[in-house]
Amino acid sequence: MTEEIKEPSQEEAVDEAAETEAEENKVLEIIKKKKIGVLTGGTSPQREISLESGEAVFNVLKEAGCNVVSIDVGKDVIQKLEEEKIDLAFNTLIGRHGADGSVQGLLEIMEIPYTGSGVLASAQAANKAAAKEIFEKHQLSTPAWELVTQKDFRSGYVMMLDLPLVLKPVTGGGSMGTTIVNKAYLQDAAMEKVYEIDKETLVGERLIDGKLLSVGIIDDIPLPVVEIESENEFYDYEAKFENPEKATFYIPAKLTQKRQKMLQDLALKAHQVLRCKDYSRVDLMLNQVGNPFILEVNTTPDLTEHSPMVLAAKAAKIEHTNLILQIVELALQEQIDAELAEQAKTESEATQNEEGEAASS
Repeated sequence: MTEEIKEPSQEEAVDEAAETEAEENKVLEIIKKKKIGVLTGGTSPQREISLESGEAVFNVLKEAGCNVVSIDVGKDVIQKLEEEKIDLAFNTLIGRHGADGSVQGLLEIMEIPYTGSGVLASAQAANKAAAKEIFEKHQLSTPAWELVTQKDFRSGYVMMLDLPLVLKPVTGGGSMGTTIVNKAYLQDAAMEKVYEIDKETLVGERLIDGKLLSVGIIDDIPLPVVEIESENEFYDYEAKFENPEKATFYIPAKLTQKRQKMLQDLALKAHQVLRCKDYSRVDLMLNQVGNPFILEVNTTPDLTEHSPMVLAAKAAKIEHTNLILQIVELALQEQIDAELAEQAKTESEATQNEEGEAASS
């Protein structure tokens, strides 16, 4: 027996669209009643990136009519949070004390809701070695790697990985300190450079020759795959933030739909096995024979207009404002659901009263 699927009429489609718009307007009005504090700056080497991302988020929320303040995070952050009495922290901090679970833990103690992933997921994603161990446990491919402490390096430890390799601080973001080593005599100097960013530990990673790709995740839905080409040796700090004209983004990536779907599925799995929440950006490599490798998961990705996350959202018909508001909505979901339920109850009671008055007259 074949079941007939009835397409909605034009009138039904219009009614459904009107209901959706009305619901979205209710949600926006609830959000506008909340005081949102954009946490920006911070004390990590990635401070300037965070300031730029925070300014972009602040401007979007301000233009949307939200009650928003910018909070430059430093050692006095507790005092500032107590003074501002915010209802939600929108976290745009990057690197140590911002994306690594530290500020998330503080907000938990102060009982302030916040955007993005929780303490555990943030800590796991921010530590490249911890994240790689989890990827391997779940049989998700990541480049071969090795952890080297500065103490071991000073003691004459020799890395087991063959050249060429990539050296990265075990924590941090924005590719700051990341170096490619092609020749053995350059390796020690490159390691010294990385230890300037992370004084304790670095990750050595086998260099993957292929395409650099990025997949944003929003509410467990992967955004279109972004393919990134850089005029520099790789997509480094300069190409990301100082001279973005040196990078070219292809959205969607120059890949078959089947391969893009495979990368989106892998990115979502990486997001989920780290227990990330609401949104993230997953960076990957695709080697010359088409095998994918997860590089890292960023739980507080750059949210400026020229960032891969925002550009991918636009390709998915999600404008910058809607992306930022969706992140806020996800963070406040329980409160919003409770307020919508209360509104619906009040409206239902009012309707019943009206009907009762009409029947008795």
